[in-house]
Amino acid sequence: PFIIQTKLYRPRVASGLVPLARTQQSLASDPDRPFTLVCAPAGFGKTTLLCEWLTNTPRPSAWLSLDERDSDLATFLSYVVAAIRTLFPQGCTETQTLLQTAALPPLPVVSTTLINDIDRLVDSSPLQTGQRFILALDDYHRVSSQDVQQLMSELLLHPPRPLHLTLSTRYDPQLPLTTLRARGHLVEIRSSALRFTDDEVAAFLR
Repeated sequence: PFIIQTKLYRPRVASGLVPLARTQQSLASDPDRPFTLVCAPAGFGKTTLLCEWLTNTPRPSAWLSLDERDSDLATFLSYVVAAIRTLFPQGCTETQTLLQTAALPPLPVVSTTLINDIDRLVDSSPLQTGQRFILALDDYHRVSSQDVQQLMSELLLHPPRPLHLTLSTRYDPQLPLTTLRARGHLVEIRSSALRFTDDEVAAFLR
């Protein structure tokens, strides 16, 4: 599929915003966990929060804005590879090869190939020893495909060493959240953390 390059650009953070310092602290406090979920209704500032975090973190980061067309597995996979290649231009070569075939192989082959491709990035130059890069998928609630949900579940249950995956969504995705919580692999930012405190309201009004 053709790639719309602007879906790979992180939105600019508007000037004059009141930063949610305590929520930013939560995002930054668990860099070694493989997954962050930012889940809240529309209008709670999920995208802004992620953009501020990625602007300030020293870790390499890639961005993908999702829409309904990305529910197609081949399209979704093409965009994920394209996002990763903004950091690692030669990365995910075997997954890219699969995407060039007339039809994708069975899902277990696709997920295994992607996991192994990302894991091999551990020795790539943008990463310091032991460092993870961040892949942020914004508006994940727009993706409805069960194939995509299964692919992402496999990725999270067998996380590649250099990947920290971050999703923003309006509601809980169909992913193994209970298992990920039990393993200690999940950082959760929900609507309660995105509401202004009294001090933040005062700062906003000022």
